[in-house]
Amino acid sequence: MTLWFLGALHLGTALALLWYFRERWIALIRGFFASLGGHRNDDGHMMWALIIGTIPTGIVGLLAEKRLEAIFHDLRIVAAALIVNSVLLWLGDRLQRVRATRAPEKLTFKQAFLIGLAQIGALIPGFSRSGLTMIAGVGAGLTAEAAAEFSFLLGTRRSSSPRAC
Repeated sequence: MTLWFLGALHLGTALALLWYFRERWIALIRGFFASLGGHRNDDGHMMWALIIGTIPTGIVGLLAEKRLEAIFHDLRIVAAALIVNSVLLWLGDRLQRVRATRAPEKLTFKQAFLIGLAQIGALIPGFSRSGLTMIAGVGAGLTAEAAAEFSFLLGTRRSSSPRAC
């Protein structure tokens, strides 16, 4: 029953994010297909950045699936992760006040990959996927708003994946 609940929760999250960003996703998909035809555009670039940002978590999730599943039952790990996550979010807020200049379309593929690496932390229960990716986005030079958009677009891709739950 818990698996069904988690599946429904992830499906609900994915549907809400898809609905909220529906116009953005349409533009990203159009830009992606245009980029396949050789036309450079910001939306195509962003879609490639989202794909690249998804790769690290997908690989680690597949390779460490059994180990990660085992830590979901250890409340000490969850408690420690919640504390570390809180400190990271506080530090991220401080970082956000000091940095932030680049729009998400200017995000390099290397930066997208690094934000994707931050998303790996969310495989550990107690860590916030969106919080980690927003902190990484700000660390990569995005504005708080641009980091949030990239994080939630990245989250839409993750939540709609069957491996997300």
